[in-house]
Amino acid sequence: MDEKNNNTIIPMKKYIYPIVIFSLISFTAYSQELRGGEISLNRVVYHTYDIFFDLYYHNLEPPYKPFLLVDLDGVPDTAFLSTVIDIDNEMSLLRYYTTHTFPGTNASVAVIDTLYLPELKNLQGPNKDKLRLFTFFEIHSVALGFNVPPTFTNLQTDYEITDGIFSYNIEAADADRDTLFYFAKDFSDFPGYEYSYPGIPDTTYFMNPLTGEVLWDRPLEPGKYLIGFDVEEYTTSAIYLGTWERIMVVEIKEEDIVPLSVQGQEKFPLFTISPNPAGEKISLSFSNPIFQKNIKIKAYNTIGQIVFEKEIMGSGEEEIDVKNWPPGIYFINIETGEKTWTEKLVVK
Repeated sequence: MDEKNNNTIIPMKKYIYPIVIFSLISFTAYSQELRGGEISLNRVVYHTYDIFFDLYYHNLEPPYKPFLLVDLDGVPDTAFLSTVIDIDNEMSLLRYYTTHTFPGTNASVAVIDTLYLPELKNLQGPNKDKLRLFTFFEIHSVALGFNVPPTFTNLQTDYEITDGIFSYNIEAADADRDTLFYFAKDFSDFPGYEYSYPGIPDTTYFMNPLTGEVLWDRPLEPGKYLIGFDVEEYTTSAIYLGTWERIMVVEIKEEDIVPLSVQGQEKFPLFTISPNPAGEKISLSFSNPIFQKNIKIKAYNTIGQIVFEKEIMGSGEEEIDVKNWPPGIYFINIETGEKTWTEKLVVK
């Protein structure tokens, strides 16, 4: 990774107001290439921390946004650009820095600047294109000790997509060896966000809470998806210390989509949908060996909402009324308890 010398750093905060106007006008074009962000802290003394805000951009060109507007435990402040790192030929990391002394035992850090994400496949709502970064942590008594927050040790870009499977491992280190747990982030707690996780029905979207390993098995649609993770920190005596989040945009390309028949090595479809496209009713026909088993049927729309759900047993065919479904693309998911199959349905 190459680190650039940046001459746009402004050392004096008294210039914030004219810069705000310039920032809002001049950086909109670059904001559409924003691909994620995270916040990290380093304790300086008891209540004082260095705070770093990392933003990932795709195909970013100068001039760079010189600062971020942030909220530090209810106190508006400015974090200035300190480092520009080229990760590869396409991705860059902008790191912003400030320091702050927190007054109490409960502390929070958030970005309040308007940061726009690219068009996303899996989020709906009026604020779906705005990135939100927030961290909450505890400042405990001297008797408990001086906690050193965990830090992410790998990049958001360190994921792989192989044979239709997205894999990613969040790597975080804790200097004082606190216990870390990892969770896939639920975006529904943000105002305006109406879905969480990738949002397209897949055979698996799983995160191991102990290792941080993420598997997304069989993305079905190309596009950009917002995913996120919380790292929760606890002492060895199970005292909560803080939550640290990583928000990232994953781009699934057409070549990453592996047909179900190829990925599952099936020589023929185990169920068919007819007619397709449909306007009134559809018929699901099950072939051996699954038609004799307990079958769970789910239908999803393109933002991952379940629009139909039923469990059947020992049937070779099932009819579904779709006349009241809004026109569009749906995914019919069949699960036997052993395997899962998904086929696309078009309702006209």
